Amino acid sequence: GMLPMEYHRGTRKALGAQRRQLSREELVNRVFDILDGDCDGNLSRAELKRYAGWSGFGGTEEQWVLEFSRICAETKASESVGVDRSLFAKLINDRTEVGLFIDNDGLRDMLTQLQIQTPQHLQRKSQKAAATVSEASRRDFLRAIFKLCDVDRDGLLDAKEMQAFAVRTGAADMDKTQWKEEFEILCADNGADPSRGISVQLLEKMVNDKSESGCYCDDDELRAIKGALELEGREVAMRAAAYSPERTALVHEVFRMFDTDGDGRLGEQELRAFAEHLGFKGSEAQWAEEFRSICMQGGAGSEPVPPDANRFLVLVNDTAESGWYCTDEELRRMLEDGPAAARPRPAEAPPRPMSSTASPLASPLRFSEVAAASGPPAVAPTSPVA
Repeated sequence: GMLPMEYHRGTRKALGAQRRQLSREELVNRVFDILDGDCDGNLSRAELKRYAGWSGFGGTEEQWVLEFSRICAETKASESVGVDRSLFAKLINDRTEVGLFIDNDGLRDMLTQLQIQTPQHLQRKSQKAAATVSEASRRDFLRAIFKLCDVDRDGLLDAKEMQAFAVRTGAADMDKTQWKEEFEILCADNGADPSRGISVQLLEKMVNDKSESGCYCDDDELRAIKGALELEGREVAMRAAAYSPERTALVHEVFRMFDTDGDGRLGEQELRAFAEHLGFKGSEAQWAEEFRSICMQGGAGSEPVPPDANRFLVLVNDTAESGWYCTDEELRRMLEDGPAAARPRPAEAPPRPMSSTASPLASPLRFSEVAAASGPPAVAPTSPVA
């Protein structure tokens, strides 16, 4: 009668699945914690170098010394102290040449690689977290999770609301009838009335119960669950607002700006200008392949069709991992910058040592073909300093 709580840790597949539940803020914090090998709250030059390869740096040690000095000088950080958590978050979200931007997919991949390659860091961080997370903080996490699940705000989790929590703790995917039976058993085992639901106090008792009849979740799992629920809530809100009259008008205005020849469709170079605003840095051949893929998706037959205003609206409202979702703020910034104000192409970019394996992408977009052609950058082996 208990919820199945099996976690297959230690494998790339399991770690990748757990990463997909985390918000960007959680991903950034997890990456920082693992890179901060000496647990001093700052990333030294050697510690930050492990991250830099993922953002495009592929130079020599001497070049990295200069690059680290540049970063510290431009951000007014002390080279001897290093980069603290808030500055790291700022750099990792900065899409300019000054920053070290990586999209969410890149962060997930990096975190999975780091966890596989440096388990000693994970163990040390977990032990440290266990010693510092107070009982009150854990209770706050649980109550926040309960509130996110309690959609009808009646102070109790019914079967559907409890399932939203259960599936994120490892419970098997069940249909409505199967879950109803499981929920009734769960309530019976814990003295709850299934017609009413599960209270926050009972949920707290269940996730703190390490016995076979409990549903224990550690602090990292609770953080991941909370992040996943928050992300889902934001995505629901985004989908609800995606086709509002105001946003539709904004998207159409952006479309008209990039449609420089006024033919009602975005040609290869017109759409590339838009993609470069979002961080595309691939070659002409890579973009040609990506553009053809986009056109094929929008065509009714076998011939590729460049996106019109309606197809463009669908693209920028797509919140899936393969989508091109843009916030209203990003769209307004494009209008302010103009179509020609995108990031320079690689050949025109200021000299900066780049890895030959670096991805051409630096945005939340997932240009699948380009990413596949370039491949993920390799995480450098753990150094004694890191």
